[in-house]
Amino acid sequence: TDARGEATSLQFTITVEAGRPSFGTTVSAQTYTVESAITPLVLPAANGGVVPLTYALRPDIPGLRFDPGSRRLSGTPTTAGVYAMTYRVTDARGEATSLQFTITVEAGRPSFGTTVSAQTYTVESAITPLVLPAANGGVVPLTYALRPDIPGLRFDPGSRRLSGTPTTAGVYAMTYRVTDARGEATSLQFTITVEAGRPSFGTTVSAQTYTVGSAITPLVLPAANGGVEPLTYDLRPDVPGLRFDPGSRRLSGTPTTAGVYAMTYVVTDARGEAASLQFTITVIEPAGLSSRYRGTGDQVFVLNPDGARLDAEPYTLILGNASAEVYVVATNTTTYDMDPHVVRLDLREASAGGLQAAAQDDYVPPPRPAASARVPEYAWITEFNNNPPLSRRSAPRGSARLQTQSRRGVAEGDRFTFRHLDDGNVFIPATARRVVTDGDTTAVLWVADQDWGPNCRGARPCMTGEMVDALADRFLRPGAGNDIHDWVTAVYGDPWGPHPYSDVIPSAAAGEIHILLFDIKGDGVPEPGQCRTVGFFWSVHNFLQDPAGFPLSRVSAERLIFFMDSVITAIPEGPTWEVTDRAPSRVISVLAHEYQHMIHFYQKLVLRRTASETWLNEMASEVAEDLIADKLMVNGPRGVPYHDPSAGVPGNDNGRLPYYNLFNDLQVTTWNSKIANYALNYALGAYLARTYGGADLFSDIVQSAGSGIDAIEAALAAAGHDVSFGQVLADWAVATLLSDSTAAPARYRYNPGAWSTSYAGGEQFRLGSINLFNYRYEPPKVVSDCVGPDLASRSALEGPYLHSLRTFNARTQPPHSNMFATLGRNSGIVRLSVSAARGNRITVVVKE
Repeated sequence: TDARGEATSLQFTITVEAGRPSFGTTVSAQTYTVESAITPLVLPAANGGVVPLTYALRPDIPGLRFDPGSRRLSGTPTTAGVYAMTYRVTDARGEATSLQFTITVEAGRPSFGTTVSAQTYTVESAITPLVLPAANGGVVPLTYALRPDIPGLRFDPGSRRLSGTPTTAGVYAMTYRVTDARGEATSLQFTITVEAGRPSFGTTVSAQTYTVGSAITPLVLPAANGGVEPLTYDLRPDVPGLRFDPGSRRLSGTPTTAGVYAMTYVVTDARGEAASLQFTITVIEPAGLSSRYRGTGDQVFVLNPDGARLDAEPYTLILGNASAEVYVVATNTTTYDMDPHVVRLDLREASAGGLQAAAQDDYVPPPRPAASARVPEYAWITEFNNNPPLSRRSAPRGSARLQTQSRRGVAEGDRFTFRHLDDGNVFIPATARRVVTDGDTTAVLWVADQDWGPNCRGARPCMTGEMVDALADRFLRPGAGNDIHDWVTAVYGDPWGPHPYSDVIPSAAAGEIHILLFDIKGDGVPEPGQCRTVGFFWSVHNFLQDPAGFPLSRVSAERLIFFMDSVITAIPEGPTWEVTDRAPSRVISVLAHEYQHMIHFYQKLVLRRTASETWLNEMASEVAEDLIADKLMVNGPRGVPYHDPSAGVPGNDNGRLPYYNLFNDLQVTTWNSKIANYALNYALGAYLARTYGGADLFSDIVQSAGSGIDAIEAALAAAGHDVSFGQVLADWAVATLLSDSTAAPARYRYNPGAWSTSYAGGEQFRLGSINLFNYRYEPPKVVSDCVGPDLASRSALEGPYLHSLRTFNARTQPPHSNMFATLGRNSGIVRLSVSAARGNRITVVVKE
């Protein structure tokens, strides 16, 4: 436009375009807490850009949600952390702009998402472990605690586990607390109720023994555990003279009536729940243990039947008006020495207490040797028989000669040279003088040439054909059940047979049994009172000769053989020799004895690999003689005429039993090769055989894997007898004292007055009665190797050896033995003080 107002125009366009979108502000850092809802956050709008604009927020935060339309972030965060956020806007052209900021989600206080229910437990009952809940949130590590402590329970913070056995009743308000690393804490409350269980006793009440007329030391019975108070106590039944106070749980008073009372001690709680204890109260007659004699007959009182220890235990024996013999027996059932001690209190207190005591302690036992001397036998034979060098070599050596001989057999007149057992370099030429066969068995009787016929060496009786025939006829004769071989094998088994060993004679050797008669010690006729070995079995002859074997194998005769003394066999009792004479009768009896040893070796050592104890082996041999004495028509170890089933007559000095009477207090389960050992073992074996079954019992004893006491106990058990060896010893002692009575109880019956019969192998066996009071020990007129020093000036012994209390108390009692003391004839009251270690049984025997 000019000054005059004249104008002209042009047209054109100006386009103003929208730029990239942009934010005119920033977003400040945000801080939230886990599990706490946030105040919604509205993010700013962008400027510019070509609409529509699109908004986004990254990354996602667990628990939070972003709304692009409203640009709003809301929700409840669940995971702690620091999140680098990008808030982005994009326009319609794809142009974009972003803002950065941080959101920090902090862990909150720890918390529990659950509760713990109330718990109920019982005193003294283990709980099912309780695992308490883990907390949520908080800054790790989290630490758990449970309070208060409950006696008997333990909380393990690591496993949050409560376990154990509560011991104290109560209601416990429990606080279970969790604390995080910042010290932030949260807790749960719940209750644990520990209930009292049924009342119970944590102990027992021992048996009580009181005495009539003596005030007891008050007995405070134990308090119960558990139960709901109040607890009420009761004791039943009433014991006359005693009073129970429930408040103090105290029993007191003075008992008035003897008896054994089965007591029940009861506690009852407020709910009626109850518990009880049982114990016994024994009220005895005055002064400790007591027994009352029934007035007639024989009676046995065992003071400690289980072998309990007695410490100066008072014992009262009430005899009343009866006049009776009183004995005390100590039985040592152990394997070590004992020192029992018995004192007569009645004699000591008679003047002060006015007790009747008719007897006086003035008995003096007869003198005797300390012990018998050794029998002149070979100790190494016993040792070898019980511990032979058996082996199981696979390749047998040196057996061809024996097998050939066994097939051919031995004929009368055959000769053989035996090696002497004292010196293997000394030879004994012998001739088979008698060969007899019965079925599959042959017996060969050899006689040393130097002991045969009228021209035998030395001034001594010589063996003759009559003598050999007599021995052979009794050992083996044709027919069944008529000889030593048949009878002894019926009881004890075969002497030889199958076996797994290659260094012993083969099983076929069982067909021949050899007996060599020779002067065993080369000492001729024994002097009066002198002991001699009548026979022996040596198992070395069951082995094959083997230069590479044990040294003694070279002396083996490689056959089943035992040896008998020719001189003793040939000793006549009068002008002519008779098989019924004393010496040959003894030899015939010993044939059975030695044959049992041969069988014993095979049955135990070879078949069962059991090293039998010598005393058991010898007992079996003594009983073998006893079992067949009447069949052999010899008196045997019983010493009573073989045809007499009774106990014989007084004054008998024959057989083994006079020596048993003399040495009846020695150990029975040992072996010192003395006459006393034979006597004790026979006496015990004779008792077992007459009481528990004779032949069949000893079959089981020998044909068992037991080596000593165990063999006897096993045989007794097999026969149905529940009795220990210790009980057998104690009963045997009583049987000794009651052996003069045919009416003694079965377990004490040595003397039934008739035959005791038993059976084995289809054969019947008879044993005669035994009365030990019929036997008389006569001191030898000269020094005797069998019994020790010269006792010619000393008195004879009638019946069992009895100690006075003085000698009884002064003597140490050996293992497995009995010891007898007499108190004489008494009436009224006998009072004793008895001491005995455990296992030392004390028995009082009263005889009218």
